[in-house]
Amino acid sequence: MVGHLLNKDLKALKMDHARVIDTSLVFKHDNSGGIGKLPRPSLSHLCKSVLGYEMLKSPGRCVHEALASMKLVLAIVELRIDTSVPLPDEMLKTDESRLLPMEKNVVSKHSKRNLRGRQPL
Repeated sequence: MVGHLLNKDLKALKMDHARVIDTSLVFKHDNSGGIGKLPRPSLSHLCKSVLGYEMLKSPGRCVHEALASMKLVLAIVELRIDTSVPLPDEMLKTDESRLLPMEKNVVSKHSKRNLRGRQPL
């Protein structure tokens, strides 16, 4: 059985299968930048970065998703491609509207509480 996020589907159906290849677990984002824990790559991102085409965003796309998962596994087996994929552009861009300006040398209340009674270095 081959698919993307199969573990979640099988869990929801309360099913198990002896041979499962879940492309969401096989492929990982390249974390050479040390960003921390990263989410699993989406199927559309895998299609774009590995197979070189955009996923269709139409109703009834489950057949296309199944074919894409199959092509990804075939690319691993036949072409021996690397399973590390680059981060999508959306993850690389910093959303500056979410960043708060911070004064220099600001010590939080929690930090002050932990520093009480200690000698300065």
